[in-house]
Amino acid sequence: MNTLELAAHCDDIPVKRIELWCTHGYLDCDYHWLITFIHPDKHHTSASRESDVRWISDIPRKKAIAIITFPVTFEWPDLRSIASRIYSVCEQTQYTCTQFVSFLIWDFFQQGYIETSYNQMSDLLNQMMAIKDKLSDFRVASHLSEYQAPLPKTEVDLKVGVLIFTPSKKDVLLVQRAKSDSHANIWECPGGGVEQIGTEHTEADMSIIHAAVRECREETQLHISAFMGLIQDRWLKRGRTVHKFIFIVDVHESEEPQQLLDKVVLNPAEHQAFRWATRNEVVDMSEATFFPNQRGMILSAFDSLSSTP
Repeated sequence: MNTLELAAHCDDIPVKRIELWCTHGYLDCDYHWLITFIHPDKHHTSASRESDVRWISDIPRKKAIAIITFPVTFEWPDLRSIASRIYSVCEQTQYTCTQFVSFLIWDFFQQGYIETSYNQMSDLLNQMMAIKDKLSDFRVASHLSEYQAPLPKTEVDLKVGVLIFTPSKKDVLLVQRAKSDSHANIWECPGGGVEQIGTEHTEADMSIIHAAVRECREETQLHISAFMGLIQDRWLKRGRTVHKFIFIVDVHESEEPQQLLDKVVLNPAEHQAFRWATRNEVVDMSEATFFPNQRGMILSAFDSLSSTP
């Protein structure tokens, strides 16, 4: 029985505090906001707005990209009674997920359920609006700036990859291809094809750098904060040149090193597993377990980082 059914059929479920969780987007949404009710027994219930209201109880708190906490007053109603108000709000208007949680938070504040001042309330919601801008922001080392240039039309098949290391630079993220995909069960760095003008894609990547940002988010749900280095590879595939750009990057999620290991979210259609591997662990893995040439490139990246002051 889900939490909403529980709220409808059982005793009142008290609420200790509410939190806004920024999570990985659904469908065409890059970022998704949940309004989450924390109960005294430390369980939680989240409400999201998509085509309809959804109640979710199985998203772990550690998976949230960012969390904004609102303390509640002793006047806060139980979850059962607040559920009907949420539904009545959504029946009247077509909100996006961001508008949905913003409206509800203001409504809860005006009802006297949130224990904060008007200015503090405004500051907290401004934080919410700033999170997307922060996660979308990245810097590019000067020697890589040419890869921010608009993509020219080319017959070369362009690919990108990203090497994401832990803040200590002792571990790198590897992902294992899905059993149903080409090169099944092979380990590789996250990446994929550049969406170029004239392909079947409706929206081309602005640049090779932007393609790497998109692929990183789509395959790992991590957000690049810096481009620091580059390793390149070329090969022929069915008579066509393939050019792959593998960038050494930092991600915003590494600002919380202890939580970085839990922030990876895979697309199961493309990858079945991930691991954080040390240089010695990569050495111990056979060449055959990797996508062609990647094992050597990953080891080169480890060496370049160890030689950087």
